[in-house]
Amino acid sequence: MGKARDSKSLKNELPEEKEIESEQKASDIEEMETLEELSDEEAAEDEEVAEEEVIEEEVQDDMSKKLLRLQADFLNYKSRAEREKDRIYITAVEDTICEFLPILDNLDRAIESTDETGSFRDGVHMIYVQLRQTLEKKGLKEIEALGKAFDPYLHHGVSSDEVEGVESNIVIDVFQKGYKLKDKVIRPSLVKVSR
Repeated sequence: MGKARDSKSLKNELPEEKEIESEQKASDIEEMETLEELSDEEAAEDEEVAEEEVIEEEVQDDMSKKLLRLQADFLNYKSRAEREKDRIYITAVEDTICEFLPILDNLDRAIESTDETGSFRDGVHMIYVQLRQTLEKKGLKEIEALGKAFDPYLHHGVSSDEVEGVESNIVIDVFQKGYKLKDKVIRPSLVKVSR
């Protein structure tokens, strides 16, 4: 009878163990389903994160390209503005110096026309020298013409004459001095040329 009891108690214990096992299986299944759901959610989140990262990279690339274009446009604008400023400055200096050239010519004529050696002549000569030095500081240079070969880029021939002992196309007289501003001719010399 002891064995019969043991088998009955075993039978009674088995359903409890089966219940526990089935509960464990059910909880394991639930856990697995939950894990699968979580992994599906994580996968979906990972996909969303990856898509967001791709979009963010595209936006950054686009912004980078726009920034580079903007920088290039700004540098181009800056260099154009600098060139324009230089051009305006050079034009203003050239125009101003051209306005002073007749005054310089008249002072030169006044000095040459007087034979006096008084203080008036010396005063006019000092004014002439001071004005000329000021203009030379700004880049004015006189074009050397007398005795030089005729150059149509530097000289404007207004007359010609045959002179013995002088080769042809040599400047023999200067009617009006010519000037350059740096390397640009702003007024050619008016000259007489030998033929």
